[in-house]
Amino acid sequence: MRIDKQAETAPGCGPGKPGTRFSVRTTKLRLMSLFAALILVLIAMKEAKKPERWAWLGWQEKRAEPLLAESPASDLPRNGSDTVPVWGDSIEPGAVQPLPRQEEVSLAQRFWSRSYRNLSRTEKKSLNQVLREAMQPERSSREIDPGFQAVIEKMERLSDDSQAELLGEISLLAPDSEHKRRLSQQLIGFQEHWRAFKMSALRAAQGEPLEAEQRDTLQQIQTLLDPTVYEQVRDRTPVVRPADGPAWLRTWQRIESESTEVAGTGTDSIVSHIQLVSQPESYRGKWVEISGTLRGVDRIEVRRNELGIDHYYVLWLEPSDTNVSPYCVYCLKLPGELPPVGKEFTTLSEDVLVRGIFFKLRSYETTEREMAVCPLILAETCERLPPQQVVARQVWQPPAWLLIAFVVLMPVVAVGIAVGVYQMTRTSQYTISAKSEQRLAGNLERLARDGAIKSDAERVRDLYAADRLPEEASPPLDGIQGNRNENHDER
Repeated sequence: MRIDKQAETAPGCGPGKPGTRFSVRTTKLRLMSLFAALILVLIAMKEAKKPERWAWLGWQEKRAEPLLAESPASDLPRNGSDTVPVWGDSIEPGAVQPLPRQEEVSLAQRFWSRSYRNLSRTEKKSLNQVLREAMQPERSSREIDPGFQAVIEKMERLSDDSQAELLGEISLLAPDSEHKRRLSQQLIGFQEHWRAFKMSALRAAQGEPLEAEQRDTLQQIQTLLDPTVYEQVRDRTPVVRPADGPAWLRTWQRIESESTEVAGTGTDSIVSHIQLVSQPESYRGKWVEISGTLRGVDRIEVRRNELGIDHYYVLWLEPSDTNVSPYCVYCLKLPGELPPVGKEFTTLSEDVLVRGIFFKLRSYETTEREMAVCPLILAETCERLPPQQVVARQVWQPPAWLLIAFVVLMPVVAVGIAVGVYQMTRTSQYTISAKSEQRLAGNLERLARDGAIKSDAERVRDLYAADRLPEEASPPLDGIQGNRNENHDER
């Protein structure tokens, strides 16, 4: 009998403990997927703190209770890093009104918008100065400025070009067309409008008194120019930017002339910090109302400009609805309730309300020497709000014994998890001992001597022998068949 067994000189290893095989391709792909998912979660957490993402989703970040703690130092500008623009462009009165749709824009609106863009900076300054001085009650007679006379001549040529363009469009229409009739009325109205402007502007440039109708004409022109003036402003730029000069002075002129009317308005103009940051074009040149905690004030002296402004107060407010970035407010005076402010940066902590005109998103350098942006608002002053009573909320605090047990058990649980993971990934191996080998050899020898145990070959022989015995006992089939054939032949 043959029994196959492993050689005793090279004993094998027993079966290993089942565990996770990290070398398998599917396991590697699963681990890589989990790692990629973790990276995506971290990126989503970083993007979720940006206010423009909240605005895109239609959510607004709100603070549950009034701010009492000091704002981080990185949100305020470095002392001496803030500067103030000193421009020579003049400004004009009037309110900012967005231009209507292109099909509703009149010839006068298109003309003033296009003409103002074609003027140089010096020519814009001369035109702005005449429009601003026309609104002043006290004026003195003088000779007309040659520079302004050149501006009038240049704009008259542009006026002739616009009229010729409109005449060409009218000539292509049918005689009985309704559109042709409307364009003809626009042409006649624009000719009268230009003559009224030219006469009023020349009288204003010479310092002569203006009639009420002439003042209204110049006021209307200033209203048409305001959208084009504010188009020159660019966000995420420093406060000092020459191209922003006309809009800067125009905004201060509006503050001096319109602040009294806006002071009595309701809460319709209240905007949040995230609205100004995410949609600066929608609020540029408009009156807004903001609130927050005043963290610092700085007084900056400047060269007296055409408006007579020789200093600004720069206010840094922490918004009441977010802590992403502060508000930067330029104002002309401070309320009497605030402490006196000198030339040095003064740290405060007062809740204030500001009604002003949003100008742009300005850039500034933080105390950590990093560049950041914040809304820039121009206002006449600010309003100090009464302190709010903050009711402390009852928050459950765990007892000391629970904290101690948590601190003690956490390392134990972590070690247990680590040991379990190690055991799962470890493959156990063992070797047969000498005593076990002797016992196995004895068992095999007893099996070899046991007659009741047969090999496969012996079992096959026994089955073959048992199958042949019945065949030998029965007569042969050939003899029986032969006898049957003989009987058939005899018949």
